[in-house]
Amino acid sequence: MEEIKIESVKQLDKEIQRLPDGLLFRGQSMHYVDETGSVSMPTSFARNGCEPPLQLKWSHYARFIHRALTGKYTKDLHQAQAILQLYGWRSFFIDVASNPAVGAWFASHAFESRQVLELCEDCAELPLFARHQLASYSQAREMGYLYVVDSTAVRQSGIELFDLTEIEATDCRPRFHAQSAWLIGPLRDNLPPEVIRACISGPAGVFSAYAAGAGLSGTSDLFPPRHEDQMLTLLLSVPWELVADLGGVPVFSR
Repeated sequence: MEEIKIESVKQLDKEIQRLPDGLLFRGQSMHYVDETGSVSMPTSFARNGCEPPLQLKWSHYARFIHRALTGKYTKDLHQAQAILQLYGWRSFFIDVASNPAVGAWFASHAFESRQVLELCEDCAELPLFARHQLASYSQAREMGYLYVVDSTAVRQSGIELFDLTEIEATDCRPRFHAQSAWLIGPLRDNLPPEVIRACISGPAGVFSAYAAGAGLSGTSDLFPPRHEDQMLTLLLSVPWELVADLGGVPVFSR
């Protein structure tokens, strides 16, 4: 893997321009390595584990959402998982982008997530708690890392690639279109380090400025809100279930 250090937007653009076509990009605000010193890029299942009953339910639901938006029903479980991966669900896939500006945005923003209880009321105006994850991105203050993935090497290693931008979506701006998203997998654990052609590192502010130059500034540029992303709306429309009681107030979780 080639290691490239940059200090300016001009230098970053020059390094990206010299790369051949057909490469994919993944940006991170942290650089992780394994015990051998190789890049460590595990799937969310490898990091957090798999919950088969929930996975099957969500995958089934994702297929019907796909049919609602495209008119086509997919029997491919992997494609359903790939769609869910872009909306925060665990999977056997690694997400990358065909647009280097998307990778640069993620290289310059740190992800945060925490579980919250939101006090609401039901249709009878009785109190209830809604439990959900509150996720956000903030500008990274230190270094950013843009990984260049060789799609040819991925295929030669026997791993599949899914171009999610090929999924049709009428009158809708789904997240995977906004992020020029591709998925690599399914994988048992990590993305093989030998398919990573280069790692471009530099100040997070440089990557942020590069992304802004391509029109990617705010979070909504890459994560369209519900009124633009009908797939997100449908994923958020699943029923809530009673999971606990907190001092006489029911707690529901999606």
